[in-house]
Amino acid sequence: MRKVFSVFLVAILFLVVSFTPKPTKKIVIDLGHGGHDKGVVVNGISEKEVVLSLATKLRELAEESGIALRFTRSSDSFVTLEERIDFINKENPDVMLSLHVNSSDNEVEKGFEMYLPKDANRYTASHSKAEQLGKALAKHGDVKPIKTANFYLLKNTSCPALFLEMGFLTNEADRNFLTSDYGRTVLAQSILEALND
Repeated sequence: MRKVFSVFLVAILFLVVSFTPKPTKKIVIDLGHGGHDKGVVVNGISEKEVVLSLATKLRELAEESGIALRFTRSSDSFVTLEERIDFINKENPDVMLSLHVNSSDNEVEKGFEMYLPKDANRYTASHSKAEQLGKALAKHGDVKPIKTANFYLLKNTSCPALFLEMGFLTNEADRNFLTSDYGRTVLAQSILEALND
């Protein structure tokens, strides 16, 4: 009888462990620009609009999959760098991703570009996430080599951090991808898959 009970107990424990959901990571999405700060503007399309549109798609997909996302803004409003940094550091996320759109005088230039903090304490964890994200994004376009930068946001946040240029608004193919529902959807899926892994 004890043996049967022990086997039953082990089976119950196995089922509980098997169906306990993996804890999701806390991710902060920083939306570049906003309000009076339009960022890059090409053919009437502004960086602030592209970024907010992608954030809306991220929010929608995250809610469906139970991923915990926090956003530095949720509307077309201007949030200062200091306010964004304060919010990010208070949230103390597993990772922060700052979303931007690139531009160039060369209309042929295209692709994704990522920047990481220079300080050694956060570089390794940030680089690991950037590699995962780069692999996911490579399915949808060119991914340039990962770089470090002293951007104010990267320098002053205390968590692993990535600064993502999602493509070039000055490149027609990138611009069409970024402004399409398909482009927004696959970008959002790639970001969530990579950062929540």
